[in-house]
Amino acid sequence: MSKGTRASGKNNPQSKVPHPGQESGKMSDDATNPLTTDTLVSELDKLRRNMTGELKALLNSSLESIHSSIASIGSTLATQATTITDMETSLSDHSDRITHLEQEVSTLQSKLMLATEENVALRANVEDLVSRSERQNIRVAGLPEDSEGKDVRQFMTDLFTEVVGDALPAPLELDRAHWSLRPKPHQGQNYRPIIVRFHRYIEKEAVLKWVRDFIRKNITDFEVLKLNPNLENIIKVQTGISGGVSRFYNLLLEKVNTDTEKIKLDWEEEMGFNIHENTWEECLRNIHTCSVNARHNLIQFKVIHMLHYSKSKNLNFKNFKTS
Repeated sequence: MSKGTRASGKNNPQSKVPHPGQESGKMSDDATNPLTTDTLVSELDKLRRNMTGELKALLNSSLESIHSSIASIGSTLATQATTITDMETSLSDHSDRITHLEQEVSTLQSKLMLATEENVALRANVEDLVSRSERQNIRVAGLPEDSEGKDVRQFMTDLFTEVVGDALPAPLELDRAHWSLRPKPHQGQNYRPIIVRFHRYIEKEAVLKWVRDFIRKNITDFEVLKLNPNLENIIKVQTGISGGVSRFYNLLLEKVNTDTEKIKLDWEEEMGFNIHENTWEECLRNIHTCSVNARHNLIQFKVIHMLHYSKSKNLNFKNFKTS
C-alpha cells in the first residue's frame, strides 16, 4: 500500500477499500456507457446550474448587507430632507421677520429725523422766546445790599419813578425784580446787581434813554473813542518777519512798570553806599545786553534782583533748618 493511500485512510475512517468485484463492475459500466457529446453537454449544463446557484447564493448573501446599508442611507436622506425643509421654512419665516423689522426701523428712523427737526425748531423757538423775554430785562448795579427792604420789586418801582419821573410813558409796572443768583458778598466786596423785568418793552427803553442822556450831560467825551498808540503799535507788529516777535516782546516790556526801588535800597544797605539813579538804570538795561547767551542774561537778572543764593542766604537757610 502506498503512503497516499495510508494518509487518505487515516483522514477518512469511513472510507473502505473497494471490492475488486465492485471496481470491475464500474469499469464494466463505463465500458458499456461510452462518453458522448450529449452526455458531456448535459454534465456541463448540470455543472453550470450548480455553479450558478452557488454564485447566486453568494451574491445574495453579500448584497444583503449592502441593501441594508442603502436602506439606512435612504432613511437618513429622508430625515435630512425633512430637516432641510423645516430649516427652509424657518429661514423663510426669519427672513420675513427681518424684512418687517427693517421696515419698522426705517419708519422709526424717519420719525426720529422728524422728531429731531422738531426738537431743533422748538429749541430755536425757546431760545428766541428767552431772548425776547430778556429784552425787557436790565441789570442795576451799585445798590447796597439790604437797601431794598422787604419788597425788591416795589423798591425798584419807587426808585425808577422818583429818578426817571416824567420820562416814563405810563405808570411804571414791573413784573419782577430780584438780586442776581450769586452768593451774597462779604463786607468790602462788590455789590450784586439787581435784575429787573419791565412789563412793557417801551418802559425799559425809556429808562435806558434817560440813563444815556444823563451820562452825555454829565460825562464829557463819553462817546469819543480815545486813541491808544501803544495798542496800535502792538497790532501793527508783523510776527511773520524776522524780529517781529522780539519787537512785540519789547513793546510789552515797555508797558511793564516794575518797581525796583526796594531792590535798590537793599543793594545800598548791603554795600554800604548810595547808588546813583543813572547807575541803577544802566544796571537794569545791562541785564538784556550783557551777553548773547540767554542763560547768562538770566543769571544777571537773578543777581540784580537778589534772586541768587549768596553765601549769606545759604547760611540763613542752614540756620533756619537747624533751628
